[in-house]
Amino acid sequence: MNTAAPIQVRLHPADGVAYGRHVPLTFGVPFADEVLPAGSSLRAVTADGRDLPVQTSCMTTWDKDLRFVKWLLVDLQADCADEEIHLDATADEQAPEPAIGITTEQDDGLLTIDTGVLRLRLRTQFDLWKHRETDSVFAGCQIKTTDGWRDVLHGPGILLYMKDQHGNVYDSLGVSPAPSIVVEESGPLRVCLRIDGYLRSAVGVMFCPYRLRLHLYAGKSDLRVHHTFIYNQDPTRVELAAIGMRVMTRPGDGARAAVGADADLAHWSANWRDVSILQSDDQHYEARLNGVPFGNGERFPGWASISGRDAGVVAVIRDGWQEYPKGFRVERDHLDVQIWPEQHEKPLSFLTPFSEPPLNPNGTRDEEQFKQMLAANPTAPIWLNGFRARTVEDFRWVETMIERHAADRVVSYDDPGVHNGIGAAKTTEVMLHFTQGPVDNEAAASLAASVQQPLTAVVDPPYLCATGALEHMYHAGDPRFANVDAFLDDGHFEFCVSDPVAYGRRYGMTCHGCLINLHGQEPGPLYEIYKNSDPAKAVRYFGPYNNEAADHILSVWCHFFRTGDPKHLRFAQLASRFTGDVAFVHAYPGDEDRIGVMHYHSGHPWAGVLCRSHSIVGGIMADYYMTGNRRSLDVAIEAADHVVRVQNPAGMLNCFYGNNLNREYTGPLSVLLEVYQATWQERYGILAERSLAWLLRASRNPG
Repeated sequence: MNTAAPIQVRLHPADGVAYGRHVPLTFGVPFADEVLPAGSSLRAVTADGRDLPVQTSCMTTWDKDLRFVKWLLVDLQADCADEEIHLDATADEQAPEPAIGITTEQDDGLLTIDTGVLRLRLRTQFDLWKHRETDSVFAGCQIKTTDGWRDVLHGPGILLYMKDQHGNVYDSLGVSPAPSIVVEESGPLRVCLRIDGYLRSAVGVMFCPYRLRLHLYAGKSDLRVHHTFIYNQDPTRVELAAIGMRVMTRPGDGARAAVGADADLAHWSANWRDVSILQSDDQHYEARLNGVPFGNGERFPGWASISGRDAGVVAVIRDGWQEYPKGFRVERDHLDVQIWPEQHEKPLSFLTPFSEPPLNPNGTRDEEQFKQMLAANPTAPIWLNGFRARTVEDFRWVETMIERHAADRVVSYDDPGVHNGIGAAKTTEVMLHFTQGPVDNEAAASLAASVQQPLTAVVDPPYLCATGALEHMYHAGDPRFANVDAFLDDGHFEFCVSDPVAYGRRYGMTCHGCLINLHGQEPGPLYEIYKNSDPAKAVRYFGPYNNEAADHILSVWCHFFRTGDPKHLRFAQLASRFTGDVAFVHAYPGDEDRIGVMHYHSGHPWAGVLCRSHSIVGGIMADYYMTGNRRSLDVAIEAADHVVRVQNPAGMLNCFYGNNLNREYTGPLSVLLEVYQATWQERYGILAERSLAWLLRASRNPG
């Protein structure tokens, strides 16, 4: 192994957030080729010389010989007061064992994970001849107390559910086919479990598939849940009126409930039946006690709790107000985490607002002519690009015409396609924190703040870029690119990429994280019109980018790579995860060849055609390598499997999917190469090599 200097990792706490001690951190670390042999140990040392327990797993190697680590996933627990940690790759010294470690055991159809203070049991076998109290995969959950282990859940434990607009209810009980459980990561500090299953109705009708990832941490009584659902229904017939996760609790005597609000933390120890809170949009929430409103505000902190003499649970939805609608409902025997609350004004539809071909204004500047067009097409959406506006004056005229004559129309400066959201998914992050007695409201609020703005570990950008794992990437401060640094650091990245999202209030469950569609020249003039009066108007008629033919997400990641600024890390995460879940197709009954393809950029996440050339996963894989988020790896593998399925008889890649974009060497090929280097499965490498061979044979000047 080559000698390497210790790797500097800085911890970035958010202002005003208290994190407590031994905060779990998970992050990716790259290594240059031939530096870290696979299987080597890693030490984590604080600035004052204390050794920290560390857990590592290799995400990928530099070559298919699996000899040298390229990306390593690191888990450790640190205090934010440490500020800086050094990772030392040495072969002869072992990291210390944690004071409390995780154990994982499997026996008689039960998987037990023990963090030292929380014990979770999951059912792995569903033999039809055995009597069971419930068909839930959750067989029990206990918290350690001074008197021994105490149950904190009852019945099905954690119950997933959906309800359609007709009132049909589907839940996670049912065993045909049985849900599957995979231990994806296991070590002394963290265990990651993946549960795959389907929802079902009371009469056995299978509904949308789900994927749960559960993260448990040494010495912690927490479950970090990544709840993913996939919509596999007919959007013309089925809307989702409710989506949620019911936590069946045993609080004991003196049960009380609380919901987090902007100013007040209200709780009731008597005379309460239910307490609820609903974030209906990014600027409004309302709290209710026994169905009667008692408070409202702008953005709720995203937590609720129920507790009593025996036990308690605090639930936190990360980015709850940004991913509205969201809510909680607490009753005496459960806490309902509402991913799409039934109390919201309308169900979740997977249709787009473009239900018919759009009206093309054909460059008109005549108000009467425009009114005649509207009368002749009374319900058609309006394709604003058809005005062919080029100047600020043009755009002012167009905006005036829309506000004056078509304020109730669906309009877009982007392509208004007529496709739908079959196969779209969404992942919601939920923290469940269990206590052995009553929950303190201030502690619950502090916990929620640490979930919304977690302690962040950032690898030193000069080291990160020097490894070569990011190919030709240069950190801020490289003297060769001082002019580029000056341009980017002067706020141009925020001005062009991140600020329009906030100013334009691009929030909502199927919008949060989307990059604004910049496939035309319109945003600039519109920003000039509205920047000093109403910035949200500048982007109100723009859809998501969904144009990974340019790997726009990777450019966002590059801004984090060069700066190490954690605010850019979160922005890149959100862009990766929105695109991976919402824009890609993950299920398509009757046509599985559509799985793994992204919708073309348009005025809505699902409006555009499915387009292989745009379904690039470089930025999505950056999320996997930098954070260990396995959902991003899922998406990338689906995209690569799609390319393998649709290869033509000559073994070349097919790029077409309902359009004439022939970009196989900038689209599908890059997907194969990304996933091949992550998995080293030859089904991807052989096809990539074969297609490249065809390219070289067809080139007039090879090389």
